[in-house]
Amino acid sequence: MAADEIRALSELLAADPQSLVFIPLAEALLARGDLTNAASVAQRGAARHPNRTEAHDLVARIALAQGDEARAETAWESVLALDPLFGTAHRGLGLVRYRQGRLEEALQHLAQAAHEDPADEPVRAALDAVRQVVRARANAPAPPRRASGQIAAVASSADPDTEPAGASA
Repeated sequence: MAADEIRALSELLAADPQSLVFIPLAEALLARGDLTNAASVAQRGAARHPNRTEAHDLVARIALAQGDEARAETAWESVLALDPLFGTAHRGLGLVRYRQGRLEEALQHLAQAAHEDPADEPVRAALDAVRQVVRARANAPAPPRRASGQIAAVASSADPDTEPAGASA
């Protein structure tokens, strides 16, 4: 979007702060890479329109672009509180949960996003990838067990000058 269009949207929003024009304005700023202003416009708009799922989704997407996963997570949770079937929120939370290592939750969110939009190939690919990671972890050998407290105490109190049986050369 050209600078003239962004300026026109900004003027419309200034004239009517309750207007929903904040959505295309913040989208345009996000597309231009102006994340600070996009976040400011989106957050003010979401505060004025707390029941608009697209407002909170926009806040989340901008926050994710800024690297603020915690804020994105909170915003997408707000979306799902308003509309439990909002696919983009499930998609975003699936990504965030995956990055947090919360794989079962990532699977749930990505599966719901895929259900809501079966044609979304990136979601299907992400879902398959997370499933592969879960399967790989399930099939991985268990890590070696650590010594119990008693065994560790015995090992640490051993005389360092005494060689274990059969250790002499």
